Parts: sequence; C-alpha cells; structure tokens
Amino acid sequence: MQNNTQWSLVVQRVTEASADIWIGNLFAGVKLPYQAKLEMTELGNAAGPAIAAQIVAVDDWQKPFQHLSERFFKLCRFEHLNAHRNYSIIFSVQLEDASSPWEVLQQATFSTLPKSLPAEGEKPFTIGLGSCFSSDDDNGCVSAAYAALYDSGDEKFRPDVTFLVGDQVYLDTGFASLVPFSGFIRNRIANNYAKNWQALSGVFTRGGTWMLPDDHEYWNDYPFNNLNILALKALKVSSVRDTWITTATDGADNIQSARMLEVINIGDDLSICLANCRSQRSLNQFMLDAEFAELSTWAKNLRCPGVLVVSQMLLDSPGEDERNLPSFSTQYAQLIEALAVSGNDILVLSGDVHFGRIASVKLGTKGATLTEVVSSPLSNLKGWLNGFASDVANDHPEYFPGNTGVKIATVPTVKVSYDDAYKVSYQKGFRFSAHPKDRSDEHFMTVSFNRVAVGEIELTVQAWYVRKCDPVTGLPSPAFKSVFSTRLRCH
Repeated sequence: MQNNTQWSLVVQRVTEASADIWIGNLFAGVKLPYQAKLEMTELGNAAGPAIAAQIVAVDDWQKPFQHLSERFFKLCRFEHLNAHRNYSIIFSVQLEDASSPWEVLQQATFSTLPKSLPAEGEKPFTIGLGSCFSSDDDNGCVSAAYAALYDSGDEKFRPDVTFLVGDQVYLDTGFASLVPFSGFIRNRIANNYAKNWQALSGVFTRGGTWMLPDDHEYWNDYPFNNLNILALKALKVSSVRDTWITTATDGADNIQSARMLEVINIGDDLSICLANCRSQRSLNQFMLDAEFAELSTWAKNLRCPGVLVVSQMLLDSPGEDERNLPSFSTQYAQLIEALAVSGNDILVLSGDVHFGRIASVKLGTKGATLTEVVSSPLSNLKGWLNGFASDVANDHPEYFPGNTGVKIATVPTVKVSYDDAYKVSYQKGFRFSAHPKDRSDEHFMTVSFNRVAVGEIELTVQAWYVRKCDPVTGLPSPAFKSVFSTRLRCH
C-alpha cells in the first residue's frame, strides 16, 4: 500500500486556457509505479467537455536532482481549457502492472485566469501570498488553514492563485550543514524538499501556484558567504559549495519551476510581473542585464496598474549584514525610476523579513502611489539559534527613496505611510527558550482585485493567522480587524 501523503500534486502555472500540473514523489526508496494518470474535469458545467486525461508511463518520469538516482517527477500541461472556470484534477497510479487497480493518490481544484478583472460586487480575483516556510514545527497548520479558507471561507477571500515569494525551504539550517560529503549534502537538500512539499499539500492542491526562490533556497545571503554563521563554514570548501549550488539549483528549477521573469496580464486591467531577484545575483547586480532590461521595460510601458512580485521588500534600507534590494544601489535606483515612468499606481508583493505589514508612498511626479504588501512568515523557525531569525513589523524606512541610500532626480523623497492597524501582531520572545526573540505571528495574506471603472481597481487585503483557527470550522482568524482597502488607478 502506498503512503499517499508522500506523493505530491502541485497545480503550478495557469493561464486562461492551460494549466501546468506537477506530480512526483520526493522521498527516497519509493518505487516507480507501472503508470500514473491525471484526469481533469471542468466543474459546474454538466454540458462541458469530456474529461481530459494524461498517462505517465514508467519511462516518462524525470529526476529532480541530476545526481540522485531516486525521487522522480513529471510536469504535465493541459491545454484548450476555458477561461475563468473551475477544474478538478485527480492523480492516480497503477503500482505493478496493467492489471493493478488504479489507486487515487491526490486530488486538486483550480481556476483558470479570467479575461478581465471581475466587476465590483462580483467575487474578486484573489492572490494568496506567503513566504518563509519550515515544516519542522508546522504540524500541518499552514495547509489546514489555507485549505479551510479555500474550501469553506467567504468566496471573496478564496484565492484563485497563490504566490509563494521565497524560502519555501530552508536548506541551510542546523549543524548537519557542516557535513562535507557530496552524497549527504544532496540527500539532505532532497529530504528537506520532500518534507516541505508533503506539508504544503493543502496549498499546492488549491489553485495555481507560482514560486520565487530567495536565499534559503540556497543558503543565507546567497550567493555570498561572508556571514559569521558556523553552519555555513563548510561552504568555504569549493567541492561542498559546488555540490550545494548544483543540488539547490535543481530544486529551484525542477521542483519549484522557478523562472527569472514572468508577466501575467489580466486582460487590459492589471499587469503582474514576478521577478526572481535572487538566483542571478552578483557583487553589483540582483539580476543579469538582459532580465533586468525586460523588468524595466515592463515597468516603463505599463498601461494599467502594475503588480511587482519580488522576494524582498522594495521599501527598505540597505542591509547591514545580509544584502537586500537597496544593497544593489544602481539597479535598485533604476528599478524605482522605471516604476515611476508610467504614472500608474504600483502594488508590490513581497516576503522574506519575518513580519507582515502594509505601507504606501507617493511615487514620482505623475500622481502615482506605491503600495507594498509584505507577508512573512508562514512558519517561524525555532530553537535557540534559528529562533533569532524572527522580527516584528516596523516603520522603516521613514522616507522613500531618501532612506534607501539612493537619489533619483525624477522621484522626489517623501514620507512613507504606515498604519499600525495593518501590521501583523507578534509574540514576545524569552531568552533560552525555543523562541528567544520577539516573533511575528505566522500568517498568509489574501490580495483581491475588482474593476470599479476603466483604469480603476479596488484593492483589498486581509491577513490570516495560521495557528489561530476556529475549533469547529477550522477557518483561520483574520489578523486585521478590518480589511485594508484602497484604489489602484491609471494617471
């Protein structure tokens, strides 16, 4: 009998007419099935098309980690779907041969993208936003809370898609990082993915999911290694570093399906750009020139409000020990300048910092406002060492872009607006405990959009506690007493 929880079904990118479905088993010692099957059905439409199915034969599976013989996955694409419709997907296997019974392993539901934003009063287009996840002390809380909101919550909060914006795994925690043997390093990274993908099943099977890697997909402050952290000392050995980079990159590419830049347009109403500002970092750049040029072009040519999705905050000051976006002053200044060119309002979605908050600031001289929504963490690290990797929401930087270390002639420095009502609460830390430092309550957010007029969008945001759920319904409690609401406009 299969351990069904070891098998992963992940609805990845969806469009108006297609869906990428990732299936696999990331645990060691699991035998390849004789064949697997994905069956897709359109929901709520009895007159719709017949079920679409794809068969995965034993030779179709791929290795997520090039230097490990065990563990396997397959990415399947379904096309010719209908826009803005709900679908179900069933993942099943025959274990031994053609006479074996089909055993259902996982099921998922998702929605294709709409051709335009829903009108005012309709269910909004909603993004689920989260970052920073460790399965060590999660105990199923993230999946349970997310599934409850998706399955049973008010439909205006139900995510259509999910953006996980960094640190979906922590590959660099614990003193096992000091072991210098290649086989151990590869299996340690693979085992981390296996546990986290098992724990995140309730998220992955509800709506399309996009993922951006951040430093812990590799190691703290990747690609640099000058932090005084004992657990990272083995990276000074070139063979260890090379093995770690190769295996971690396999995980980001083959399991998270990370891309450097991706644009999602919801008709002519909203343009979303997901930018990977981590994987290509060098001493002076957070992206290579070609990808950065694409990002700048997207920003400058916006004809509607834009959503920039990045793994680190835009409203920040240069990092003192670990590098953030303002640490790369030239590209950072160029990005801010590009975002101000169109005069359209900008929404930034981010994570990384282990706190949740919403901030806003005037951008440029054409009337635009930049609103930044930060959601972190999904789960706190614990332990006397790892527990120091926590924080609480603050009011920094006070001025933008002046406090970010750059000066931009076309973007005057103005005061940033913060509201305590839209900061996620925190718990006090206690020295020599599992949580020695004050830590933000674990949460994710929902970010929703309705078109209220041509060139005008109602934006609403709510945060949801992962560990504070109704004992009867399982629904997560909201972290904000009232929903954050503002308008995104073209100017």
